[in-house]
Amino acid sequence: MKKNALTVAIFASFMAFSANANSEAKTSSANRYQHEANVTLSTHTDDFGDGLWNLNYRYYLHPVNIENGPYALNGFIAQESNIGAQYTQMNNYSDNDMYSIHGSYVFDSKWFIGANYQKINIDNDWSIYSFDENRYGINLGYYFNSSSEVSVFYQRSDSSDSYDGRYNATVIDGPVFKSSSFEKDDSNYGVNLHSFIPLQAISGIELLANWTHSSSHATNKTIFDPGSRVYTSDSDNDQILIAADVYINQSWSIGADYLWEDWYAEYKDPDDIYSQTISDSSNSFYSLNTAYWWQITENFAANFKVAKQFGIGDAYTPDGVLIGITANARF
Repeated sequence: MKKNALTVAIFASFMAFSANANSEAKTSSANRYQHEANVTLSTHTDDFGDGLWNLNYRYYLHPVNIENGPYALNGFIAQESNIGAQYTQMNNYSDNDMYSIHGSYVFDSKWFIGANYQKINIDNDWSIYSFDENRYGINLGYYFNSSSEVSVFYQRSDSSDSYDGRYNATVIDGPVFKSSSFEKDDSNYGVNLHSFIPLQAISGIELLANWTHSSSHATNKTIFDPGSRVYTSDSDNDQILIAADVYINQSWSIGADYLWEDWYAEYKDPDDIYSQTISDSSNSFYSLNTAYWWQITENFAANFKVAKQFGIGDAYTPDGVLIGITANARF
Protein backbone atom coordinates (compact mmCIF):
# COMPACT_ATOMS: atom_id res chain seq x y z
CA MET A 1 0.00 0.00 0.00
CA LYS A 2 1.30 3.43 -0.92
CA LYS A 3 0.46 6.10 1.62
CA ASN A 4 0.18 9.76 0.65
CA ALA A 5 1.56 12.51 2.88
CA LEU A 6 -1.74 13.13 4.66
CA THR A 7 -2.13 9.42 5.50
CA VAL A 8 1.33 9.41 7.05
CA ALA A 9 0.50 12.62 8.97
CA ILE A 10 -2.74 11.10 10.28
CA PHE A 11 -0.99 7.88 11.36
CA ALA A 12 1.61 10.04 13.13
CA SER A 13 -1.19 11.91 14.91
CA PHE A 14 -2.66 8.55 16.06
CA MET A 15 0.64 7.82 17.80
CA ALA A 16 0.91 11.37 19.13
CA PHE A 17 -2.62 11.19 20.57
CA SER A 18 -1.87 7.87 22.25
CA ALA A 19 1.37 9.25 23.67
CA ASN A 20 -0.69 11.72 25.69
CA ALA A 21 -3.70 9.63 26.65
CA ASN A 22 -4.09 9.06 30.37
CA SER A 23 -6.21 8.24 33.38
CA GLU A 24 -8.78 9.84 35.61
CA ALA A 25 -7.30 11.15 38.86
CA LYS A 26 -8.56 9.57 42.09
CA THR A 27 -5.77 10.43 44.51
CA SER A 28 -3.13 13.15 44.60
CA SER A 29 -0.40 10.68 43.58
CA ALA A 30 -2.48 9.59 40.58
CA ASN A 31 -2.62 13.19 39.36
CA ARG A 32 0.99 13.09 38.19
CA TYR A 33 3.19 10.78 36.15
CA GLN A 34 6.75 10.61 34.82
CA HIS A 35 6.67 7.37 32.79
CA GLU A 36 4.47 6.63 29.80
CA ALA A 37 4.24 3.63 27.45
CA ASN A 38 1.96 2.95 24.47
CA VAL A 39 1.24 0.21 21.97
CA THR A 40 -0.60 1.52 18.89
CA LEU A 41 -2.07 -0.06 15.77
CA SER A 42 -2.70 2.39 12.91
CA THR A 43 -4.61 0.84 10.01
CA HIS A 44 -7.59 1.34 7.68
CA THR A 45 -10.84 -0.37 6.73
CA ASP A 46 -9.72 -1.18 3.15
CA ASP A 47 -7.26 -3.75 4.53
CA PHE A 48 -7.16 -3.98 8.31
CA GLY A 49 -3.93 -6.04 8.33
CA ASP A 50 -2.05 -3.47 6.23
CA GLY A 51 -0.95 -0.94 8.85
CA LEU A 52 1.64 0.19 11.37
CA TRP A 53 2.47 -1.21 14.81
CA ASN A 54 4.11 1.27 17.16
CA LEU A 55 5.61 0.80 20.63
CA ASN A 56 6.92 3.86 22.47
CA TYR A 57 8.10 4.94 25.91
CA ARG A 58 8.79 8.41 27.33
CA TYR A 59 10.30 9.60 30.62
CA TYR A 60 9.76 13.16 31.91
CA LEU A 61 12.42 14.76 34.10
CA HIS A 62 9.72 16.27 36.35
CA PRO A 63 6.18 14.97 37.06
CA VAL A 64 3.41 15.90 34.62
CA ASN A 65 0.06 17.08 35.99
CA ILE A 66 -2.87 15.31 34.27
CA GLU A 67 -5.35 17.97 35.43
CA ASN A 68 -3.66 20.64 33.31
CA GLY A 69 -5.77 20.79 30.13
CA PRO A 70 -7.19 17.92 28.05
CA TYR A 71 -5.77 14.51 28.86
CA ALA A 72 -4.40 14.11 25.34
CA LEU A 73 -2.31 17.29 25.71
CA ASN A 74 -0.85 16.84 29.21
CA GLY A 75 2.66 16.12 27.95
CA PHE A 76 2.62 19.10 25.57
CA ILE A 77 1.24 21.58 28.12
CA ALA A 78 3.65 20.38 30.84
CA GLN A 79 6.63 21.87 28.94
CA GLU A 80 9.05 19.50 30.68
CA SER A 81 12.36 17.97 29.60
CA ASN A 82 11.96 14.38 28.43
CA ILE A 83 13.57 11.46 26.64
CA GLY A 84 11.92 8.62 24.75
CA ALA A 85 12.35 5.61 22.50
CA GLN A 86 10.15 4.12 19.79
CA TYR A 87 9.81 1.04 17.60
CA THR A 88 7.56 0.95 14.53
CA GLN A 89 6.77 -2.09 12.35
CA MET A 90 5.55 -0.98 8.93
CA ASN A 91 3.49 -3.80 7.39
CA ASN A 92 2.59 -1.66 4.40
CA TYR A 93 5.87 -2.33 2.59
CA SER A 94 6.64 -5.88 3.81
CA ASP A 95 9.14 -6.17 6.67
CA ASN A 96 10.26 -2.56 7.14
CA ASP A 97 10.79 -1.43 10.72
CA MET A 98 12.12 1.65 12.49
CA TYR A 99 13.94 2.26 15.78
CA SER A 100 14.33 5.75 17.22
CA ILE A 101 15.47 7.66 20.27
CA HIS A 102 14.56 11.27 20.92
CA GLY A 103 14.76 13.85 23.66
CA SER A 104 14.11 17.48 24.51
CA TYR A 105 15.63 19.77 27.15
CA VAL A 106 13.67 22.80 28.40
CA PHE A 107 15.58 25.77 29.84
CA ASP A 108 14.26 28.05 32.59
CA SER A 109 13.83 30.75 29.94
CA LYS A 110 11.30 28.44 28.17
CA TRP A 111 13.59 27.91 25.21
CA PHE A 112 14.02 24.23 24.36
CA ILE A 113 16.31 22.13 22.20
CA GLY A 114 15.75 18.59 20.98
CA ALA A 115 17.50 15.84 19.04
CA ASN A 116 16.52 12.52 17.51
CA TYR A 117 18.05 9.52 15.78
CA GLN A 118 16.17 6.97 13.65
CA LYS A 119 17.33 3.73 12.05
CA ILE A 120 15.05 2.24 9.40
CA ASN A 121 15.49 -1.31 8.09
CA ILE A 122 14.06 -1.35 4.56
CA ASP A 123 13.12 -4.64 2.88
CA ASN A 124 10.71 -3.89 0.03
CA ASP A 125 8.94 -6.55 -2.02
CA TRP A 126 9.21 -4.39 -5.14
CA SER A 127 12.96 -3.63 -4.95
CA ILE A 128 16.17 -5.65 -5.33
CA TYR A 129 17.69 -3.61 -2.50
CA SER A 130 17.51 -4.34 1.23
CA PHE A 131 19.28 -1.70 3.33
CA ASP A 132 19.38 0.48 6.44
CA GLU A 133 18.63 4.20 6.48
CA ASN A 134 20.02 6.44 9.24
CA ARG A 135 18.28 9.71 10.14
CA TYR A 136 19.54 12.49 12.42
CA GLY A 137 17.51 15.50 13.50
CA ILE A 138 17.59 18.58 15.72
CA ASN A 139 15.00 21.19 16.67
CA LEU A 140 14.99 24.50 18.53
CA GLY A 141 11.91 26.17 19.95
CA TYR A 142 10.31 28.52 22.44
CA TYR A 143 7.22 28.26 24.65
CA PHE A 144 5.68 31.72 24.25
CA ASN A 145 2.86 31.07 26.72
CA SER A 146 1.68 28.28 29.04
CA SER A 147 0.18 26.20 26.20
CA SER A 148 1.88 27.31 22.96
CA GLU A 149 5.19 26.75 21.20
CA VAL A 150 7.00 27.66 18.01
CA SER A 151 10.00 25.67 16.74
CA VAL A 152 12.29 25.10 13.76
CA PHE A 153 13.75 21.73 12.82
CA TYR A 154 16.27 20.08 10.51
CA GLN A 155 16.68 16.39 9.66
CA ARG A 156 19.10 14.53 7.41
CA SER A 157 19.32 10.90 6.33
CA ASP A 158 21.61 8.73 4.22
CA SER A 159 21.43 5.23 2.75
CA SER A 160 23.23 3.02 0.24
CA ASP A 161 23.22 -0.55 -1.04
CA SER A 162 24.49 -2.78 -3.84
CA TYR A 163 23.18 -5.85 -5.62
CA ASP A 164 25.29 -8.51 -7.35
CA GLY A 165 23.33 -10.00 -10.22
CA ARG A 166 26.07 -12.11 -11.81
CA TYR A 167 24.59 -15.40 -10.63
CA ASN A 168 21.18 -14.45 -12.04
CA ALA A 169 22.51 -12.95 -15.26
CA THR A 170 20.53 -13.48 -18.42
CA VAL A 171 20.97 -12.26 -21.97
CA ILE A 172 17.95 -10.79 -23.74
CA ASP A 173 19.29 -9.56 -27.07
CA GLY A 174 21.74 -7.28 -25.31
CA PRO A 175 24.33 -6.88 -22.53
CA VAL A 176 24.44 -9.08 -19.43
CA PHE A 177 23.39 -7.42 -16.17
CA LYS A 178 26.16 -7.81 -13.57
CA SER A 179 25.46 -5.51 -10.62
CA SER A 180 23.84 -2.29 -9.45
CA SER A 181 24.31 0.15 -6.57
CA PHE A 182 22.88 3.39 -5.22
CA GLU A 183 23.63 6.17 -2.75
CA LYS A 184 20.95 8.53 -1.45
CA ASP A 185 20.88 11.63 0.76
CA ASP A 186 17.69 13.24 2.07
CA SER A 187 17.14 16.37 4.11
CA ASN A 188 14.18 18.34 5.38
CA TYR A 189 13.65 21.47 7.43
CA GLY A 190 10.71 23.56 8.49
CA VAL A 191 8.70 25.42 11.11
CA ASN A 192 6.10 24.19 13.63
CA LEU A 193 3.48 26.24 15.47
CA HIS A 194 1.45 24.41 18.13
CA SER A 195 -1.06 25.96 20.54
CA PHE A 196 -3.96 25.08 22.83
CA ILE A 197 -6.59 27.75 23.58
CA PRO A 198 -8.69 27.06 26.73
CA LEU A 199 -12.38 27.98 26.53
CA GLN A 200 -15.21 28.28 29.04
CA ALA A 201 -18.01 26.29 27.37
CA ILE A 202 -15.75 23.45 26.24
CA SER A 203 -12.27 22.31 27.18
CA GLY A 204 -10.62 24.21 24.32
CA ILE A 205 -9.18 24.17 20.80
CA GLU A 206 -5.84 22.75 19.70
CA LEU A 207 -4.21 24.38 16.64
CA LEU A 208 -1.26 23.08 14.65
CA ALA A 209 0.51 24.60 11.63
CA ASN A 210 3.57 23.16 9.92
CA TRP A 211 5.68 23.95 6.86
CA THR A 212 8.23 21.38 5.68
CA HIS A 213 10.65 21.47 2.75
CA SER A 214 12.18 18.13 1.74
CA SER A 215 14.85 17.38 -0.83
CA SER A 216 16.44 14.14 -2.02
CA HIS A 217 19.41 13.26 -4.23
CA ALA A 218 20.28 9.73 -5.35
CA THR A 219 22.96 8.29 -7.63
CA ASN A 220 22.31 4.93 -9.27
CA LYS A 221 24.89 2.85 -11.15
CA THR A 222 24.21 -0.29 -13.17
CA ILE A 223 27.07 -2.40 -14.58
CA PHE A 224 26.59 -4.56 -17.67
CA ASP A 225 28.96 -6.78 -19.63
CA PRO A 226 30.07 -4.70 -21.43
CA GLY A 227 29.46 -1.13 -20.25
CA SER A 228 27.67 0.66 -17.43
CA ARG A 229 24.98 3.26 -16.88
CA VAL A 230 24.89 6.01 -14.27
CA TYR A 231 21.96 8.32 -13.60
CA THR A 232 20.79 10.59 -10.80
CA SER A 233 17.37 11.36 -9.37
CA ASP A 234 16.43 14.57 -7.57
CA SER A 235 13.23 15.65 -5.87
CA ASP A 236 11.97 18.69 -3.96
CA ASN A 237 8.80 18.79 -1.93
CA ASP A 238 7.01 21.53 0.03
CA GLN A 239 4.17 20.73 2.43
CA ILE A 240 1.87 22.91 4.50
CA LEU A 241 -0.23 21.18 7.16
CA ILE A 242 -2.98 22.96 9.13
CA ALA A 243 -4.94 21.08 11.79
CA ALA A 244 -7.55 21.98 14.40
CA ASP A 245 -9.06 19.78 17.13
CA VAL A 246 -11.98 20.87 19.29
CA TYR A 247 -11.96 19.26 22.75
CA ILE A 248 -15.55 18.89 23.91
CA ASN A 249 -14.24 17.75 27.28
CA GLN A 250 -10.97 16.35 28.60
CA SER A 251 -11.49 13.03 26.79
CA TRP A 252 -13.29 13.62 23.49
CA SER A 253 -12.12 15.64 20.50
CA ILE A 254 -13.35 16.34 16.96
CA GLY A 255 -10.91 17.69 14.38
CA ALA A 256 -10.01 18.49 10.78
CA ASP A 257 -6.74 18.52 8.82
CA TYR A 258 -5.71 20.22 5.57
CA LEU A 259 -2.53 19.37 3.67
CA TRP A 260 -1.12 21.11 0.58
CA GLU A 261 1.96 19.75 -1.15
CA ASP A 262 4.03 20.68 -4.18
CA TRP A 263 6.34 17.99 -5.55
CA TYR A 264 8.97 18.03 -8.30
CA ALA A 265 11.13 15.06 -9.31
CA GLU A 266 13.36 14.21 -12.27
CA TYR A 267 15.83 11.60 -13.53
CA LYS A 268 18.93 12.55 -15.51
CA ASP A 269 22.44 11.36 -16.40
CA PRO A 270 25.54 13.24 -15.19
CA ASP A 271 26.14 14.78 -18.64
CA ASP A 272 22.54 16.02 -18.93
CA ILE A 273 22.13 14.10 -22.18
CA TYR A 274 19.01 12.44 -20.83
CA SER A 275 16.52 14.07 -18.49
CA GLN A 276 12.95 13.16 -17.60
CA THR A 277 10.56 14.99 -15.29
CA ILE A 278 8.72 12.40 -13.22
CA SER A 279 6.38 14.75 -11.38
CA ASP A 280 5.69 18.47 -11.21
CA SER A 281 2.38 18.96 -9.47
CA SER A 282 0.50 20.40 -6.50
CA ASN A 283 -2.18 18.58 -4.51
CA SER A 284 -4.53 19.26 -1.61
CA PHE A 285 -5.96 16.73 0.83
CA TYR A 286 -8.45 16.97 3.69
CA SER A 287 -9.53 14.79 6.59
CA LEU A 288 -12.00 14.75 9.48
CA ASN A 289 -11.35 12.86 12.71
CA THR A 290 -12.61 12.13 16.17
CA ALA A 291 -10.75 10.65 19.15
CA TYR A 292 -11.70 9.18 22.53
CA TRP A 293 -10.38 6.74 25.10
CA TRP A 294 -11.94 4.33 27.53
CA GLN A 295 -10.51 4.42 31.04
CA ILE A 296 -9.93 0.91 32.41
CA THR A 297 -8.01 1.54 35.66
CA GLU A 298 -6.17 4.46 37.23
CA ASN A 299 -3.05 3.74 35.17
CA PHE A 300 -4.32 1.99 32.04
CA ALA A 301 -6.57 3.12 29.20
CA ALA A 302 -7.68 2.07 25.71
CA ASN A 303 -7.61 4.93 23.19
CA PHE A 304 -9.40 5.15 19.86
CA LYS A 305 -9.12 7.54 16.91
CA VAL A 306 -10.75 7.41 13.48
CA ALA A 307 -10.27 9.66 10.43
CA LYS A 308 -11.70 9.95 6.92
CA GLN A 309 -9.62 11.41 4.06
CA PHE A 310 -10.94 13.44 1.12
CA GLY A 311 -9.31 14.53 -2.13
CA ILE A 312 -7.52 11.22 -2.69
CA GLY A 313 -6.86 10.82 -6.41
CA ASP A 314 -4.87 7.60 -6.85
CA ALA A 315 -5.64 3.91 -6.65
CA TYR A 316 -2.87 3.10 -4.16
CA THR A 317 -3.99 5.25 -1.23
CA PRO A 318 -6.73 3.86 1.04
CA ASP A 319 -10.01 5.75 0.72
CA GLY A 320 -11.66 3.97 3.64
CA VAL A 321 -11.63 5.02 7.29
CA LEU A 322 -8.26 5.27 9.04
CA ILE A 323 -8.21 3.73 12.52
CA GLY A 324 -5.91 4.11 15.51
CA ILE A 325 -6.18 1.80 18.55
CA THR A 326 -3.87 2.18 21.55
CA ALA A 327 -3.16 0.55 24.90
CA ASN A 328 -1.76 3.26 27.18
CA ALA A 329 -0.05 3.22 30.59
CA ARG A 330 1.14 6.10 32.77
CA PHE A 331 2.77 5.86 36.18
